[in-house]
Amino acid sequence: MPVTHPNGLKRYFGETPVLPNILNAWNNANKSNLNAAQLWEHLNAKYKDHEDPQSNKLSHYIWQRYASSVWDDVRIDNVLPFRDSKEDDDEKHVHPLQLDVIDRIVEMYSNEGEVVLTPFMGLVQRFTAQFR
Repeated sequence: MPVTHPNGLKRYFGETPVLPNILNAWNNANKSNLNAAQLWEHLNAKYKDHEDPQSNKLSHYIWQRYASSVWDDVRIDNVLPFRDSKEDDDEKHVHPLQLDVIDRIVEMYSNEGEVVLTPFMGLVQRFTAQFR
């Protein structure tokens, strides 16, 4: 079944949603002087419930970050803590995969309400259920 986002992407998982070049372009086009946090807040307020994915600038910016060949905005410290991953005494490793990567993969490659088969042993269900 094709993955669709009828209203565009609305959730961003990462550290830096607005790149400097996007911020500069926005400020130049709108004759404004917003910083990255202010622009992100403005985009969320204006486009979070926007229904047309072609004119949804929030969705466009999120897609630019997700479609990049390098995800340099993934939070390195956003991982499952060692104590939370330890179900019994036999579990001796720290989960090294960042949760932003898992959330992005689920967001990009599944439709809302679908069941996701996960090699992450329930980790996806635990952390993305709150967003769906």
